[in-house]
Amino acid sequence: MFESLSIYEPSDEFLSAPDAVFPSLGDVEYAAEEEDTQTESLSILSTLLADFFKLREEVLGLWQQYQAGSRDLAAVAVATNTAIKLAHSMEEEVSTQLKKLGGVKELIPMVFGGACAAQGLHPEDKRQPTDDYNYRCYAETNFFLYNILCLLNAYKGQGLSDTCPSCNGKFGWYRDDHKAEDDRERWQEDKAALLELFADMHVIVTTLKGIQVQDEFVKGFKQKMQTKKIPGVWLAFGARIYLDVLKSLGSEVRRGGEYLKRITNSIGDVVREAPELKKGRHFKEAIDDLLMSVDQWGSDKDIFNTIRQVSGLPTRPSNFLSYNPMFCDLHVHDIRTAFHRLGIEFVSKGN
Repeated sequence: MFESLSIYEPSDEFLSAPDAVFPSLGDVEYAAEEEDTQTESLSILSTLLADFFKLREEVLGLWQQYQAGSRDLAAVAVATNTAIKLAHSMEEEVSTQLKKLGGVKELIPMVFGGACAAQGLHPEDKRQPTDDYNYRCYAETNFFLYNILCLLNAYKGQGLSDTCPSCNGKFGWYRDDHKAEDDRERWQEDKAALLELFADMHVIVTTLKGIQVQDEFVKGFKQKMQTKKIPGVWLAFGARIYLDVLKSLGSEVRRGGEYLKRITNSIGDVVREAPELKKGRHFKEAIDDLLMSVDQWGSDKDIFNTIRQVSGLPTRPSNFLSYNPMFCDLHVHDIRTAFHRLGIEFVSKGN
């Protein structure tokens, strides 16, 4: 059975044969493969925008559940703020690649124009001379956030030291009891709502500097005013989320502002009617801070309109709290936390 394991000795001819000579390859020059920067950057941006769109759908679904009564406002507001923060983080991860072609400012118009061309549309083909663009491209501007970036770009000249702007209603006012019937009206609604919002956000980041809580959208807007540059497409994503919530809730969007006033006023009443709290001097600062927040957001006084009046600007009722349930509930959470902290400290002192 071991015959196949026989040992065979090489022949003398094989052993005395010269070593094999391999053919010379000559001088070989190696070159690195050229990077297709444009294709890579456009692919990354398309993926990023697709992820943003999916994130928008998830957030909108949460607000629809809130509207139906199956979700708490606090949970939905925190989730929405987290979504904007996540969008910011996602963009930062790929910012190096996007900057190779000039960043968002250069890439968004490029991909937007390409998407319109693929549909046989031309953004500059206006039906009326006064149109901002071809409104048949509204779906594309919505997906690529192009129209919002244009508005942010038009507003970016405003800095923190500049006079508070006044929204005079030149482009109309957003009405929560009206539903747009076509793309022209949808864009007019978007523009009116955002320009009104930007004016009030300007007040928040320049005049109401003592506000403890600022959502990611407000923070991004402040960054834009500090640098006079759009920090990224994530800021337009935050504005689009604002519009999605505003339009999907309709007149029910005002529930957030009403909830803020109701909770802050009830907390203020408890604090003011607790004589034991007022006896402790070490509680005075915490009580004063809490009541300041209560007076700021719980009263019927329109703080935005008051600031415009003091600044000598045309006055108008502000819809900021009525149209911004995320901002409202984050402040409800902050005031509740301060109230609970005060109560725990009071009890821990043996009261």
